[in-house]
Amino acid sequence: PFFTTKSVGAGTGMGLAMVHGTVLQHGGSIEVESKSSKGTAFHIRIPSAMPPQAATSAISSIADCSGAGRTVLVVDDKPEVLSLVSTVLQRSGYNVLSADSPSIALSIINKQQDVDLAICDLVMPEMHGTVLAEKLKQIRPSMVITYMSGYGGNAVKLPLGSKLLNKPFSLDELIRFVANALVDRK
Repeated sequence: PFFTTKSVGAGTGMGLAMVHGTVLQHGGSIEVESKSSKGTAFHIRIPSAMPPQAATSAISSIADCSGAGRTVLVVDDKPEVLSLVSTVLQRSGYNVLSADSPSIALSIINKQQDVDLAICDLVMPEMHGTVLAEKLKQIRPSMVITYMSGYGGNAVKLPLGSKLLNKPFSLDELIRFVANALVDRK
């Protein structure tokens, strides 16, 4: 899933894996046509609407995870991921603070009195997510720290007991992940 034609430092090659995950989560399919010296074409098919019972179920499960009064700091260097996660959590009732770099996250935490949860991307140019987490914990020891990453499984070394949200994830998975992470902090 990490194949890339980009040069070193220009990206991770997560695009195809994220598209694949998103399409499957929406009940779609992908067909690939590839011809030597001619190129590759991807045909993506996504249903135009969810079946009524699936839509009702998705809406009720999101409503069950209200974030009213909770503040979440989201840290990710990818603008599209940061925007998506922030928007979904805001619509679920959370007060969301967004940072596109570890230094901005630290600046926010120094100004913000109460933050319940931080979701840190693991791989960022400025510093690794676990290093950022240590610095955040020094400032706000009661804050719950969680991680998200496209590098899943044994490739990721996290502090014991840490929670990881693997990319790509569905909106429902994101909301449940945040709600579950906040269970211990009332």
